[in-house]
Amino acid sequence: LEWLELGASFRRKVVIFDGAELLSPEAANALLKVVEEPPHHALFIFIAREMESVLPTIISRCTRVLVAPVATATLERAFPDVAPELLEFAAGRPGILLERETVLAALAGARTFVETLKNGMLEALQAAEVLEKAFDARWHPQVLRFLWRGLPTVQRLAAEQHLLELTEQLEQYANSSLVFSVFTLKLRHVLGHSS
Repeated sequence: LEWLELGASFRRKVVIFDGAELLSPEAANALLKVVEEPPHHALFIFIAREMESVLPTIISRCTRVLVAPVATATLERAFPDVAPELLEFAAGRPGILLERETVLAALAGARTFVETLKNGMLEALQAAEVLEKAFDARWHPQVLRFLWRGLPTVQRLAAEQHLLELTEQLEQYANSSLVFSVFTLKLRHVLGHSS
C-alpha cells in the first residue's frame, strides 16, 4: 500500500474506480481489506452507472450517492449544436458530450459494422476488422447496445451476450482478429443474416 502513503505536500489521497461494475470478484475481494480499513486520509470513490452491477461486497462497505441524469432540455441548452442522436445516446450524461468527437466516431464505426452484418460474409468480416482496429472498450460496447435498442428482446439479449463474450475474451488477451470474426458470425446468426 505504498501508493497510499501521504507525501509531505499531500493532505489526502483519493483513489477513483470509474467503472466499479467492471471489477471482477477477485479484484473486488482484493480491495475489501483496504476499503474496510483505509489508511488515514485515504478516500476511495467507486463510480458505477448501475449500482446493481457492482458486487455486493463493495456496496456494503460504501456510502451511496446517487447522481441523477441531467435533463435532456438542460443538455440541449448547454450543447445547442449537438445532434439529437448524440443527446439520446448521452441519456443525461454530460460527460459524453464533452467527448463528442470520440463518441461520434465510435457511433459511426459501430453503425457501419451493424449495417454491414446484413450484407455478404466477406463484407461483414471486413467491417469487423475495421471495428477491431478502432475498438475503444469505453465506448464501442455502449454504442453497440444503443444501436441494438430497437431489436426484438430475444435478439437484443443474444447480441448483448455475444458482446459480453467478446469483451471478456479481449480482456484475456485472446487473438483479437479471431474474436471479432467469431463475434461477427454469431451476430449475423442472431440477426438472421447468416447464409
